[in-house]
Amino acid sequence: MTVQYLKEFGLSTEELGKLLAFKPQLMACSIEERWRPLVKYLYHLNISQDGVKRMLMVKPTIFCLDLETVIAPKVQFLQDIGVRSDATGGVLVKFPPALTYSLYKKIRPVVIYLMTKAGVKQEDIGKVIALDPQLLCCSIVSKLEISVKYFRSLGIYHFVLGQMVADLRLPNASQVLQLLLGGENRDKAPNFGTT
Repeated sequence: MTVQYLKEFGLSTEELGKLLAFKPQLMACSIEERWRPLVKYLYHLNISQDGVKRMLMVKPTIFCLDLETVIAPKVQFLQDIGVRSDATGGVLVKFPPALTYSLYKKIRPVVIYLMTKAGVKQEDIGKVIALDPQLLCCSIVSKLEISVKYFRSLGIYHFVLGQMVADLRLPNASQVLQLLLGGENRDKAPNFGTT
């Protein structure tokens, strides 16, 4: 029954084979108790069938998580920090692993760090996370802290950095995010006109 249900998401036989070979425990997850309520919830977040398929292929273990105690609180948190309701589904499709991180040990501390040390204003944090949800998985110590110190060494103060990250109209906003993520081109930092 699980195989037939998975085919409803538009998985080819090859994709289905790879998925079940990679995560055979999906066969043990109850369709009625886990899958159907989660899929209904995801559709409620305006995630298309293709989006659900992408989530399934990127992070299949999401479909074995408890909706009420694990997934819904993270979605609520995203909305509470300012990710628009109509953009929440897009965040999950862009970066499905976010649903597997601890809300209290990983996601909240990263958001707090971005607001307190990287200078992202409270009214902008939702927009920043919606732009690049991978920020939620960054290590504070080995990525974010190092990147913020790097910007500080360039003479860019945290409130200016936060403004650059949050101002999506800046042509360099994605470069700032890549540097925050610890991108490999840190030595080729973009010129932000601070010299």
